[in-house]
Amino acid sequence: MTEKFSRHDLIPGWNQALIQKATVIVAGVGALGNEVCRILATSGVGQLIVCDPDVVELSNLSRCTLFQQADIGVGKTDTIKKALASLAPHTSVDSRVGKFTQTIGLGTIRQAALVISCVDSNSARIQLAGRCNLVRTPYIDGGTNPWGGEVRPFIQHTHACYACANLDKADDDLPASCSPRQPLSPMGASLAITAIIGAWMSTFALRHIQQLEIPDIILRIDGASGVCTPVAQRRNPVCPLHEAIDQEILRVPLTHNTTITELMSYLPDGAIPLLWEPVPVNTDHIFGTNGTGETGSPYSHDMLYNHHHKVLVHEMTLFPPGTRLSQMGIPPGEVIPCRINDQYHYIEIL
Repeated sequence: MTEKFSRHDLIPGWNQALIQKATVIVAGVGALGNEVCRILATSGVGQLIVCDPDVVELSNLSRCTLFQQADIGVGKTDTIKKALASLAPHTSVDSRVGKFTQTIGLGTIRQAALVISCVDSNSARIQLAGRCNLVRTPYIDGGTNPWGGEVRPFIQHTHACYACANLDKADDDLPASCSPRQPLSPMGASLAITAIIGAWMSTFALRHIQQLEIPDIILRIDGASGVCTPVAQRRNPVCPLHEAIDQEILRVPLTHNTTITELMSYLPDGAIPLLWEPVPVNTDHIFGTNGTGETGSPYSHDMLYNHHHKVLVHEMTLFPPGTRLSQMGIPPGEVIPCRINDQYHYIEIL
């Protein structure tokens, strides 16, 4: 191992031991995620936790060096894990199939050295920013356009975050890059540009892991002109995503397959465990019916809307007691907020 990374030791400030101890989460392992995973793993990062809901498609093969023809139709995260087992066997890869919010718990995020955002929509980026900010975990976001892209490091919780300049795009789930685009239009992409942006993201990541300085800027890269431009980041004073969990988090020996009943046994009387994001539940589970199909109670403040006998709720206690946490979208290692007499407490599951 020492001989393998001997050239790294010649780099001023390089600390291979810190790299080998680091856990990095990579959200999205398409083109950019491929490059980031390849570079970090071959650089010696100890553990990668990768998440993505998609499977490998033919169009990925021109931009993703870790995918092969035989991988078409296979989950991207499992393919990454298989490829890196051969390329970088010293790196442990944890494959999570699904979206970032549903596969990576806040407890897992707060224990990671860094999160790297390679997701492809504004709403996903803003969700990622919010969860990282809750536990003060630094993250690096990147995006490409046909002849360039941007690298956006968000290292200090008190500084600007991705949402600061993009709050008006929170509900936009169209793919987001660094140049204007028409809705539903295809976005040109190439491995050359992907490799450049992925290399910059990885460079910033490796410097942060080794406790080396990273500039507090957005790096805008124009491949057509050969110019890299630093752009100042400014925190938006009304951005709501900078609130963090400031109190002690209690760890409990429960998993995301635990039922609500089991969870309640660890909580004091009157505690109401909550979901970070509301999920639908059948109204009959909440109120029952009066024999005519009409519900017998008004909706609580934690119910967002009623549609075809379903409401969106935050309170776990409105679900059937035997419901498992995973069925409500709670991932492994999640931090669960609990309301007790108008105060909030937090527990972390395994």
